[in-house]
Amino acid sequence: ISAIMGSGQGAVMAKEALKLLGVIPSATLRLPLVGASAAQIAELAEALRAEGLLAD
Repeated sequence: ISAIMGSGQGAVMAKEALKLLGVIPSATLRLPLVGASAAQIAELAEALRAEGLLAD
């Protein structure tokens, strides 16, 4: 939860998490939201791996 709510805007990171997990095909957002940075996505992916939710 902290990886989603703590490293960026919650809705943005939640969509990125769903994309990484294969639940949705795209993390496309509507304005005024902007996408997560590559560093934020990498941090999120690592957190999901650490929790056993995302394969290596």
